[in-house]
Amino acid sequence: MNRKLITLLSVVLATAGATAAMAHAGGRAASTLDLAVDGQHALRTSVDAPPKHSKGISDDSPGDTVILHAPLLDRDGARIGVIDATFVTTASGTGAKRDGSEQLTATLRLPGGQIAVLGTVGSYARATHVAIIGGTGRYAGARGDVAAKFTPRAVKLHLAFS
Repeated sequence: MNRKLITLLSVVLATAGATAAMAHAGGRAASTLDLAVDGQHALRTSVDAPPKHSKGISDDSPGDTVILHAPLLDRDGARIGVIDATFVTTASGTGAKRDGSEQLTATLRLPGGQIAVLGTVGSYARATHVAIIGGTGRYAGARGDVAAKFTPRAVKLHLAFS
């Protein structure tokens, strides 16, 4: 994973307020859920696949992976769940264009169930969208979209169920 995104995930994932409108999957109740990722308590593991990074070449190569395990927070900053995510570099980008991409697979564990998300994200994106592809428990059959916004102080997640 490129240095900018790692920096965003390391620094940007700081505790942020979020607005929680607890949602049930499948349109049975409220249709959105807003959360923040707690970067202060996140565990990150980077796997540098060959060819290895060097001082002169810091861009990622296909197969480089970042694994994230972090608390999810509600609007009051209280822990409401956990996110487990894997970012695998699929395209390294072309230097200054910073147009690389990563495959994201994540599970959000929340009270009453889990939400599975999947999609491709830009390596240097400030905002991105991925799909909600399913869930368990109160989120069984969940479908929709997750918008992630990376700011200097937070990563905010907005889940919109369809």
